[in-house]
Amino acid sequence: MQIALLTALASVALAANALLARHAISEDLLDPASFASLRAVSAAVVLAYLVRRKATSTPSGTRQTRDFVAAGALAVFLLLFSYAYVTLDVGSGALILFAAAQLATCAGTFARGRKRPDLTASVGFALVAAGLIYLLTGGDSAPPITAAIAMGAAGIGAGVHSLRVGGHGHALDATSRNMTLAVVPVLAVHVIVASTALVTLPGVLIAVGAGAITSAGGLAVWFAVLPRLKALPTAMGRVAVPLVALLGGMALLGETATTSLVVAALIVLGGALVAAAGRAQPVRDS
Repeated sequence: MQIALLTALASVALAANALLARHAISEDLLDPASFASLRAVSAAVVLAYLVRRKATSTPSGTRQTRDFVAAGALAVFLLLFSYAYVTLDVGSGALILFAAAQLATCAGTFARGRKRPDLTASVGFALVAAGLIYLLTGGDSAPPITAAIAMGAAGIGAGVHSLRVGGHGHALDATSRNMTLAVVPVLAVHVIVASTALVTLPGVLIAVGAGAITSAGGLAVWFAVLPRLKALPTAMGRVAVPLVALLGGMALLGETATTSLVVAALIVLGGALVAAAGRAQPVRDS
């Protein structure tokens, strides 16, 4: 029961990032670059504190490598996530992010290994792709294409980062280092577009909360329960994130769920669960 509650808490926390970003940016409380910067800095500070307090980092005398690829992918995610929510609603954005991250993770896993998905997993990933395509080609109800592309790229960034730290013995430690490195390019973009900055106190508080609480806190809880979850419960926890974001956008921000969005969500989230039920098979040399 405790694991289930912690998994639910992590899912809600991570979903809250979409709600906070959309509210702050759409209500002109903060510009996207400022939101990304404040979120990155506050998340980096809290993650570093949690890692230090946890005191289970790499043993003394062992060098901690810097993964610039993972950090770059994380920076792409942070920046494009914020910019996409200028025009995307919470539900569409969260679904596109989830689907893109799932497909990127799938492609990366099987591209660099000697395994391939079985029929069940293949069908699941095909459904995820089909659901995403259906959402993006929904006619008048389709999300803005530029913002959708930005969120899709953010999802790929999230997927690449997940691949880089997913098998790491100290995922929280690695994420903390990557977040600290990601602060540099995020702040660089912030400086470049500083002339268009829009900053208010409520916006600053929301962005700091998104970084310190819903991002860093959510990741800390997720990484704590992840080793004790099997494949299907793990997938359910991940599926809950866009679902909670969708429902939260409707309940808290007054957004409406179109028929296309609901159908796409069912296909994408159902496909993710089907994929999780599948297995990876070794690739035989011919």
